[in-house]
Amino acid sequence: INRGPTALTYVPTTTAAVYLPALHVHGGGTSNTENLLLQSEDFSTTWGNTALTIVANDALAPDGTTTAERLTEVASSANHNLIQSAVLVSGNVYTVSAYVKAGERKIFGFYEGSSTAMQAVFDTSAGTVVTTGGGGSPAASIEDAGNDWYRCSVAFTCGLTGNNNLLLWLGEDDDTSI
Repeated sequence: INRGPTALTYVPTTTAAVYLPALHVHGGGTSNTENLLLQSEDFSTTWGNTALTIVANDALAPDGTTTAERLTEVASSANHNLIQSAVLVSGNVYTVSAYVKAGERKIFGFYEGSSTAMQAVFDTSAGTVVTTGGGGSPAASIEDAGNDWYRCSVAFTCGLTGNNNLLLWLGEDDDTSI
């Protein structure tokens, strides 16, 4: 997750959030590159897990390294998600994004469960945004990253200063909400 209305260049994290200085970009503007979530390439560590099996380094990631995780449902009747809290500031716009490839499931989503109930649902087989909802004025997008990978992202306005729970969610093929 990063501050601002668009997904920035991915920055891996380990045990601490990463805040990099502003960079000047063409046109005189500035851009921050950061990642406020921990262990962003290793979901078996600081992420809470509900009814998922995680296989680390299972496939080629969009950057060509073998660092992609496989998420598989443990039970068919449960919610299937990963959760982590990030310290956010009320009124600020944040963008959460992930590179996703369809596997046993094609529906993927983000949910912010602490202040706005923001949600965004994506079809990673068709490469489409299925729906957005909740508070925080969510604006979702999906970009083709090559080799059947998509970068799913959603920008939203935070409603709570402090820890905000962010979920990455796998859905049934006909799910349209989290």
